Amino acid sequence: MTHLSMRSLVLTCLLAACSSESADEPTPTEPGGDESPTEEVEPAPEPPADAVLQARAIAMDGGDQPVWLGPDGVVHVGPLTTALGEHYTGPDDVYAGFWRQASLAVVTFDGDRDAIVLALPTRDEEDPANHYWVWIVHEGALFAVFDQVVGTYGVQPLLLPGDGTVRYVEDGWGACTRLEHPVEATRQEVVHRWNAATGVSEERTDTEQVQRCDQLAACPFVYLVDGREETFVGEVLRDIRGRENAALQPLAIGPAASGALHVRLREEKEEVTFLDELYAEVDGVRLDPVSCGGGDAAFCAADGRPHVMRPGDELDVRFELPAGGELTIWARGYYVPTPTAATR
Repeated sequence: MTHLSMRSLVLTCLLAACSSESADEPTPTEPGGDESPTEEVEPAPEPPADAVLQARAIAMDGGDQPVWLGPDGVVHVGPLTTALGEHYTGPDDVYAGFWRQASLAVVTFDGDRDAIVLALPTRDEEDPANHYWVWIVHEGALFAVFDQVVGTYGVQPLLLPGDGTVRYVEDGWGACTRLEHPVEATRQEVVHRWNAATGVSEERTDTEQVQRCDQLAACPFVYLVDGREETFVGEVLRDIRGRENAALQPLAIGPAASGALHVRLREEKEEVTFLDELYAEVDGVRLDPVSCGGGDAAFCAADGRPHVMRPGDELDVRFELPAGGELTIWARGYYVPTPTAATR
């Protein structure tokens, strides 16, 4: 017991003693007291050992009841059940590590009831968004007030503020898709509101968050460096999202003077780049970075062992160019445009 807990217990005992002495009435433990013994509450049954996920017990008629997800994709809330069917993505169905996105919780839904909230990663093998379900117990059954994939890549938060609503802010991809890819798109807050008489309604409100739709295709920026000066010349691995789309892509720079060339790649977006190979080409002649002559950098050869660049990372490489000619920078690899990829 902590010091604070012991102090609270002592204060509670002192207050009880003072009250008893001042009223000169028997305490519940003394003969003649009219207090009834406290009725013992039966603990909620435990979920089975093979439960995939479990949450705290939920109060229902007949006492607290366990909440758990079985390996067959069936959600149990006391005696009530609902099957996820083809939407169930178990721990063995996704890459190792993605299952940590899964969760099952009992939270306050409104002033009268709790809600059961389940989050499971979808089947996107690169960086899955979550499929969320929210149920309440209504008229003796599980009633779904929310059943939707939220976001495009990675975990997008779902909020239940306790006022009978389920809320989220759409991601940039969702905003640009909804408006058919304008130059800029305002992200909206989406609110699902439940009413016992009318069911579930959806409301949308503009936020102050604006997404530039031409920035959705993420990729590292490329600069030519001369002393302390940087000159932006383009992006590499543009639009190459996901390992299954890994490719070799050129970035044309234009006429180049002979001698030393300093190239800097900087990861400036919410993504992780997997750079498997980087080299220059002048008039069709391949030129590897100077550091690849005697080093073992991961970007020196297309061997499936990439150099990983997370948000904020920089990579500086130098080349020795022959006299004159058209310069092209070549990069092989892919990127994953989500913040959660950086944790793996």
